[in-house]
Amino acid sequence: VTTFFGGLFGLCPAAALFGGEILFLGACLTRYVSLGSISGAVAAYAILIPLTILNGFPVEYLVYALVGAIFIIVVHRDNISRLMAGTERRIGERVNL
Repeated sequence: VTTFFGGLFGLCPAAALFGGEILFLGACLTRYVSLGSISGAVAAYAILIPLTILNGFPVEYLVYALVGAIFIIVVHRDNISRLMAGTERRIGERVNL
């Protein structure tokens, strides 16, 4: 996720910062880092759609964000399963060893 946002920051800082804000807010409000990561990647892609259409940003930026968002979702499929089952650990939750 960090690599995706770092690469996106090099291409389009506004989209990376927007996605990073969504990631941060999502993780803080829900206390699920995985949900924040997925939301941030999708938000970065979503904000690039109007930037590409209205402001003439290169379509390659949009493709990068789409591929990155899909990759992040695929990599987080176990987390998504745990979120749906209600067993995903939250930030600050104690772990029984």
